[in-house]
Amino acid sequence: MPRHAATHAPSEREKAMAQLIVGLLLAITTPFLLPAGLVAIGIGVSLARRGHRLQAATVLIVAAGVLAVVIAGIAG
Repeated sequence: MPRHAATHAPSEREKAMAQLIVGLLLAITTPFLLPAGLVAIGIGVSLARRGHRLQAATVLIVAAGVLAVVIAGIAG
């Protein structure tokens, strides 16, 4: 019978890191899919509300920067 590794519920820090990664991936896909940037901002806000300020700032800065470039490209 195969042995299975014991599973554990992810910690709050692990959840925040997962959201950080998803938020950054969404932010960098913004030039191809504009709503992804808005979702990335939502993830950043969610991280901030849960007290993960560094991860939130990282996602929000990247998302805002990419959105600004995309909007400038559309307007210009």
